[in-house]
Amino acid sequence: MANNHFADPDAELTPLLAARPPPPASFTSDIPNRRIWFEEFFAAALREVQAPSLPTDGGTFVVRSYYPTGYETGGFPLFFWMHGGGFIYGSVETDDYLCRILCDEFKLAVLNVDYRPCPEHPFPGPWDDSYAALKWAVANAPSLHFDLQRGIIIAGLSAGSILTAALTHRARGDAFFAEHGTRIVGQLMQAPTLCHPDSIPEEYKEVCTSFAQNADAPLLSMRQVEEYRVCQKGQPFDPDYSPLLHPSFEGLPAAYMQVCGMDPFRDTALVYADRLRAAGVPVKVEVYRGAPHAFHYAYPKPRLGQKFDKDMREGLKWLLERARAH
Repeated sequence: MANNHFADPDAELTPLLAARPPPPASFTSDIPNRRIWFEEFFAAALREVQAPSLPTDGGTFVVRSYYPTGYETGGFPLFFWMHGGGFIYGSVETDDYLCRILCDEFKLAVLNVDYRPCPEHPFPGPWDDSYAALKWAVANAPSLHFDLQRGIIIAGLSAGSILTAALTHRARGDAFFAEHGTRIVGQLMQAPTLCHPDSIPEEYKEVCTSFAQNADAPLLSMRQVEEYRVCQKGQPFDPDYSPLLHPSFEGLPAAYMQVCGMDPFRDTALVYADRLRAAGVPVKVEVYRGAPHAFHYAYPKPRLGQKFDKDMREGLKWLLERARAH
C-alpha cells in the first residue's frame, strides 16, 4: 500500500505555506544571503516559540538566566542586567557574552532582561517590565540558583542605567523584598543618563554644562536625545524617567558609576553621585576623559575601552565585597 496519504494537506499549514515567498532559482548560488534567510525564516520563528518569556500586563517578554556550574553551593548573589539602546534598540542578545563572562568570573546568578521596547511599548512600559522581572526573580529564586540572603546587584548601560536607578528607588520602599528575605545590595551604572535636560533642578543648572558642551558629540547627540524622548513618550519630570528628581536618596545601596566625559548626560550623572554621597550612600565613580557615550561598545580595543571593561570588573568586585561585609 502506498503512503501518498501522508502528503494530504493540513488545514492549518496549507494557507501558511501558500503565503510564503517563492523559492529562489538556486539554493546555493548566494550562500551568505541564504544563511540570513534561514535565520530569519526558520530559526527566528522557532526561537520565538522556544524562548522563555515572562507574562506581564498586556503581553510577555523574554528574560535569560545564567548560573555557574560545578560548584557545591546553595545559590549565588543575583546580578540583574538591563541593556542599553535608548529603550528602542538592543535585546537579550546584546550583552549575552558579558552576562556569561560575569556569571562565570564572579560566580553570580545572572538575569538578562529583554524589556519590551519603545515605541511599541512607551514609557513606563520598559520600567514596569523590568520591575516585574525583578520581582519574578525573587519569587523564583531557587530555579535561578539565586541565594536570597546574598542579595541583588542591579545594573545597566545607558537606558539600562535609568532603569537601574528607577528600580533601586522603587525597591527601597517595597515590602516585597523584605518579606522574601532579600534586598538590593548594589547598583552599577554605565554611561548613566539620569535626568532629562528639560527637567534639571534649578540648583544644578549651573554645573550641568555637558548638554551644551556635548550637544553634537559622537555616538549620542542632543538631536538623538530628543528623537528618542519623542519615541519613548518620555515624561521628563517623572522621577522614573529622570531619577535625579527623586526627593530622597536615603537608604539606597552602594553605587558604582562609569561616566563618559564627552557624554551630554555627564554632569547629571556626577550630580546624581553627589546626591548619593550627601545621603550617606557609598559611591565610586570613574570618568573617562574625551570618551563619548557608551564608547566601549564601538571601540573596545583602544586603551580607554579596555580600561572601561577592567574598571567595571573592579567596580562589581567592590560592590560584592561590600555586600559580603554587610
